Amino acid sequence: MALTGISVEGSTLTVSTGPARNVKLLAYGQGAKRGKNFTIPYRDGAWSGEKWFGPTDVTLEIYLRGTPSPEANLSTILGLFHQTYNTATLQATHAYAGSVRAEVELLKDPRPVARNPRLYVFSLRNPKGVWESVTATTSTGTSISPAAPAVTGDKPVDDFSVLFASSGYVEHTSATGKVARMTIATGAPANITVDLGARTILTSTGGNADAYFTPTQPFWMRFEANSTASLTASMNHTFTWRSKWAV
Repeated sequence: MALTGISVEGSTLTVSTGPARNVKLLAYGQGAKRGKNFTIPYRDGAWSGEKWFGPTDVTLEIYLRGTPSPEANLSTILGLFHQTYNTATLQATHAYAGSVRAEVELLKDPRPVARNPRLYVFSLRNPKGVWESVTATTSTGTSISPAAPAVTGDKPVDDFSVLFASSGYVEHTSATGKVARMTIATGAPANITVDLGARTILTSTGGNADAYFTPTQPFWMRFEANSTASLTASMNHTFTWRSKWAV
């Protein structure tokens, strides 16, 4: 795996005024053993927001810039990881996935390498176990010509959003014939957004519209990786998603 242009919370660490001279990905993957206990990867089963993929470890080697001082630059980088509940958004460019991002958490204090005051190893965890496209993609359709989301990536997508222009349904049929339908009941206000990732159903003004929503599957709906979703619908609608990558 080759990730380049790594940035943390939108800050490219290696720019001329940045805190690092070099950032290198040392390892990425799922730990197989901890002490005497093996870590078992998550398996697909009943719907769970975090069950699709097991968490993965990310190890970065960061060579600090000497000015104003290695200590000051280390503090700057740590501040990026500690901005929001000890998590940060890691963004990078991958050879075939393009610009991708992942939420990571700092597992422990960074450690110096061979007593080098400027070379540190950062141990991170990607709780969701996937990287997602930085730029969201949309596909709009009607009852006559439904949306046709062309999902790239190598992992399923189950956290997209759907804008219902009016009451009606959207229905997805998987490659194996499994049907998932989401319906907004008659009498609902226009432009309700169903967010499968946040598990919310909101009106255009942010009000709760749960009472109008009915899914036929406990997971609501999901798209297979690297495929074009097969949909039918009874009203105008817009799907917005980010493709997922194991990277």
